[in-house]
Amino acid sequence: MDDLTKIQKNMNNIHPPSEIGRIPHKIDIGEGFSNLTANEWKNFFLIYARVVLWDFLDQEDRKILVHFSQACSILV
Repeated sequence: MDDLTKIQKNMNNIHPPSEIGRIPHKIDIGEGFSNLTANEWKNFFLIYARVVLWDFLDQEDRKILVHFSQACSILV
C-alpha cells in the first residue's frame, strides 16, 4: 500500500461534525493534494494533518507541522 493510500485510509476513519465537511476522496486516486479548495486545505491542516501525517514525518517535520497547524488555527 503506498503512502497516499494509507493517508486516505486514515482520513476516512476521521468523522468530523457535518458542518465542518470532509476532505474529498481524491488523495489516493492520483490527484494527490492537487485541486483542494481553500476550505479543504483549512480542514486538512486543522483537523486531519497531525493525525494522518504524523507517522510519515521525521521529528523535525513533526515540529514544523505542529507549529504550522497552530498558526493556521490562530489565523482562521
